[in-house]
Amino acid sequence: MLKKIAFLCAFIATFSLFADLEKVNYRFSGDPIDVVIPCHVKDSEILEHCLAGIKENIANLRRIIVVSKERITDEAEWFSEEEFPFSLSDVAHYTNDHDVIGDKLLAKKPYQFTWLYQQLLKLYAPYVIPEISSNILIVDADVIFFKPLSFTTTEGCGFLTASPKKERVCQRDKAHILFMKGCIPGLGLSEITVNPIVHHMLFQKEILDDLFSLVETHHQKPLWQVLCKKKIFKTRILSEYELYYYFATDRTDQVQIRSLKWDNKNSLQKIEQYRDEGYDYVAIHHYLRNH
Repeated sequence: MLKKIAFLCAFIATFSLFADLEKVNYRFSGDPIDVVIPCHVKDSEILEHCLAGIKENIANLRRIIVVSKERITDEAEWFSEEEFPFSLSDVAHYTNDHDVIGDKLLAKKPYQFTWLYQQLLKLYAPYVIPEISSNILIVDADVIFFKPLSFTTTEGCGFLTASPKKERVCQRDKAHILFMKGCIPGLGLSEITVNPIVHHMLFQKEILDDLFSLVETHHQKPLWQVLCKKKIFKTRILSEYELYYYFATDRTDQVQIRSLKWDNKNSLQKIEQYRDEGYDYVAIHHYLRNH
């Protein structure tokens, strides 16, 4: 009898991978925007520009919280990475099937794990930062906004930004699709049609709660462990922005998709030039940056 029950449970779990997600209508709130910025000390110089752009341009703004190992600025609230339910060492440990201490793995190839770690910080910030809004704008520390922007409609539905898909290696798209479908049972994703990795995204708690619940119920473990176990270093498989975007757009028709004028740039000295060129925002990544 127990074997039959176990078989039935396994069958249901397998079937759920192929059953499309049902469309839902979320009860969004009109809460103001709380901005969360994960930041490393290497981005401390551009962080001040990032904060200034947010304060000047983000509508319905309430709080700005910088998440980092130690306090980097006095121009925003600070929330310590130590308050999260996982550490960088934990992330390194859980990405491996063999029992290797995370600190030893970090010493060999730290970037592989820090890159994943900061994405998990973004996904978990709405759950660990006290009294945070249900509308959380995640912003990369190297983003500078130039124009006024709203991130929710009058009904509380979120605006998500996506760019036209640039030519990319087909195998990369296939790997990302398999990864996301493996994480989220029933995700109706057959191709990657746009690029939602635009260095910021509004996370709405109603959607995140649904995402966490579906993933953790199906895999029977915390979401961060699921994402670590399904991480493939050679293809840098995880994108928190892709994961949220494709889940939200598949799960509900309430989110609004828009295109903004933005680009990756390389010079802090040309900030005013970028503003004059009419960009809504730019991202000036550390690895591209000329001073």
